[in-house]
Amino acid sequence: MTAAERMDRIEASRESGFAMLIAIFALLIMSTVAVAALMGADDERRTSRATRAANMSFYGAEAGLQYAWAANPVVDSISKGTLTLTPGGSRVLGWTTLPNGTQHHITVRRYDNGGQAIYGLVAEGRAAKAMSGQQQITFLMTAVPGGGSGYTLGNCCQAAATVRGDVDLEGYSSLNTKLTGMDGNPPVWTTNNRCTGIPFQNKPGVLMKDTLQLTTSSNSSLIFTGNPKKAQNAAIDSTWFLNYGSLTFNQLKAMANIVIDASGGDITRALLATTNTNGTCKTTDIWNWGSNDPTHACYNYFPIILIKGEVTISGGYGQGVIISDRIGSPLKGSEPEFQGNSTSLFAGIVIGFGCPEIQNGHQVYGAIFADKVTAANSCYSDLDASLHMEKGSNLTYSTCVIQTVLQMTGLSAASGGLPGGAGGLVRVTRGFGTSLR
Repeated sequence: MTAAERMDRIEASRESGFAMLIAIFALLIMSTVAVAALMGADDERRTSRATRAANMSFYGAEAGLQYAWAANPVVDSISKGTLTLTPGGSRVLGWTTLPNGTQHHITVRRYDNGGQAIYGLVAEGRAAKAMSGQQQITFLMTAVPGGGSGYTLGNCCQAAATVRGDVDLEGYSSLNTKLTGMDGNPPVWTTNNRCTGIPFQNKPGVLMKDTLQLTTSSNSSLIFTGNPKKAQNAAIDSTWFLNYGSLTFNQLKAMANIVIDASGGDITRALLATTNTNGTCKTTDIWNWGSNDPTHACYNYFPIILIKGEVTISGGYGQGVIISDRIGSPLKGSEPEFQGNSTSLFAGIVIGFGCPEIQNGHQVYGAIFADKVTAANSCYSDLDASLHMEKGSNLTYSTCVIQTVLQMTGLSAASGGLPGGAGGLVRVTRGFGTSLR
């Protein structure tokens, strides 16, 4: 090999080494750019995720705040004056999960020291499970005095039993039959603190067009009390039972989410709160009238039940509004009967055209508002009183039950809003507190 050839080979080797260095340097720069881009993308992803979590938590808190302000029975009870928290006191309304996984937690807290009542409605929002954003929104509210004593539904319910027609009350041996307008709460509601802070309002035991149509046994086991135990109002006529605040009777019936048609004969069933396979309350079950268990999915389920014909309840628990429908020709009433062999407890209102019966140890808390006269003086299958009670049964007026049922069924709107058009809670200001973690 000549000297020139050796020099050419050495030069080619030098150029190859220089090109490799340039290639390595270029790869290093490209890798750095790629890593920087990836880190930037990850930072952007994190920022986007944090922003989304913040938005989810904020709107979750906002949803909770608006719902609590508009529809929560505790806030509504404070608004209408049937619930008052002591200074420094609070009511925790718990967590609710929205369809998108966002959660909100509501607390009502009283901030003042005993003067003008100042309440805080505190909503804490939490993003979906995979995220960690959390925010808090607060309404400050002050109570404005009002002249009402709670929601009403037309002329219902200012007595344990308001009837157009006759009333038959019978004692039975050692079993105490009790009808009272002295305000009381279902025992399980007291245990669950459902009526805490709602003041008692004693009412007449019965309010009738003509108290001469009241028949009572002389048996000492009949307990009949009220403030007074019986009252008369000659103005009671069919219009009392055809109009319910802003609703007509037909409009009220149209709101029913349970219809039980027993026009072909008596139906006897027990009440049982049921759930769907996903754990939610099974509102399609016509014999599910809610639950008195705070841990049950149907605890806040208060149905409006339309009964056509003769339906006998034999055992279980129910809550809501029962509507007695007029059926047949000539017009006939319906008979919601609490008298089956297994005792039951119903917390709610029984209204309409019919002849409710309470017997055999069954208990009703709330009120009955019944008209037999318009229903051609008869019920579905027999001639009976507008209200018949015997054999250890119980009907107790309950402000707490009536107000809760009207709120939870949405029927409180028929009263036109706050009692007397005055009073309630006024929103003072609105603040934001943010905590992201």
